[in-house]
Amino acid sequence: MVLRFSDAAAVSVVLLLVSGAALTWSIGGGPGALTEGTWGRALAGKLLLVGVVLALAGWNRWRLVPSLLEAEADARDTDDDHPSVPTADLAGDPRWRTLRDAVRLEVLALVVVVALTAVLVQATPPADGEGGVYVATLPVTDDLDVELVVSPGTTGTNQVHVTYYAELGRPSDEVLSAEIRLRLPEDDIGPIVLEPPKAGPGHFFTTTDALSVPGTWQVEVVTRLDEFTAERTTTPVPIGSP
Repeated sequence: MVLRFSDAAAVSVVLLLVSGAALTWSIGGGPGALTEGTWGRALAGKLLLVGVVLALAGWNRWRLVPSLLEAEADARDTDDDHPSVPTADLAGDPRWRTLRDAVRLEVLALVVVVALTAVLVQATPPADGEGGVYVATLPVTDDLDVELVVSPGTTGTNQVHVTYYAELGRPSDEVLSAEIRLRLPEDDIGPIVLEPPKAGPGHFFTTTDALSVPGTWQVEVVTRLDEFTAERTTTPVPIGSP
């Protein structure tokens, strides 16, 4: 059973690695992205843990499991009364305990991989300056996130959506107002201040022609929670040529 599962898992892992590498390259733009910001560090940690899991899986598949099969075959050959049944001593073979411990370690590492994947979903990948629709969910407070959408992400007229979400992805209508500040440091442009009107529960929307120069703009969302409290969230947004 372990061998059959291992064969199927090997094919699945190869497909996952190829598709994941292609997606990561298209999002991050190359190996340099692994050192940039929360997204890059989370991705580097995930890749490291995946490597550990693959090393354990390879050791199990090509060293530990074959040795157990050999032990089982020897046990059957030496049991003349029941040649098709392994001896009871094989169940207590220390290699079985090693296999169980290795599988437990793999599961633990994969749980951490899933947690890092959740971080990647929330974090912003490094901008490549090529433009395109920009969508990112960014933390405002411990229990409040903001989703920023800039479309079409090219010079000229752009729609900017700011939507707030509470825990479990529920829209939050507790924000008094949102302000957007645009800067293009490389060309010494900004800050350009936008005050999007409220378009729905927790949703603010505006249309602007301010993103008139291609490059990586710094977009700051100022979230006013009450009369005395404002939180600032900044993210790079690539704006390309149409």
